[in-house]
Amino acid sequence: VAYPMHCDCVYAVIDSAMKDGSGNDGTAVVYFGLSQHFGHQLTILDWDIVQINSDLLVNWLPTVLQHCEHLAGVCKARNGSIGAFIEDKASGIILNQYGARMGWPVTPIDGTITATGKDGRAIAASGPVYRGEVKFSQHAFEKTKEYKGITRNHLMNQICSYRIGDKDAAKRADDLSDAALYGIIIGL
Repeated sequence: VAYPMHCDCVYAVIDSAMKDGSGNDGTAVVYFGLSQHFGHQLTILDWDIVQINSDLLVNWLPTVLQHCEHLAGVCKARNGSIGAFIEDKASGIILNQYGARMGWPVTPIDGTITATGKDGRAIAASGPVYRGEVKFSQHAFEKTKEYKGITRNHLMNQICSYRIGDKDAAKRADDLSDAALYGIIIGL
């Protein structure tokens, strides 16, 4: 779908990693537009994935918050950007603590959501997705990026390749799909 012409708010969800390198997880961010009264309820606006050491994430976080502000302007978000929700484990703890100390709009993802596990989050998000309450913006759907030497839409690839109960799931990249699932659960 097109970007929303109006929405209630824009937010980002971050699933961060500890260290860079092709053998390690990436740090993923997915941006959402939430609307209770106009258009689609939840639109995935944009996404990004980077390889970055955890000590540099505090320098990266302001770019995420700035992009949220930009998207809030583009989508005429009534309540603007409400900031970033960050997984509260590993390097995410550092981001949450640093962001709070700086007065930035960062919120730890509720521990009950993170404790549910990947399959539990996928099941929790499946209802709103099935009912058509979640849409991809054309931008997020068509976006490609080179990551670990592969150029493609990594968000779509990770979401579409995830299978509940897959014993080999831990061997595949899932940082973007985790961020997307968190965002759907938080928003809806």
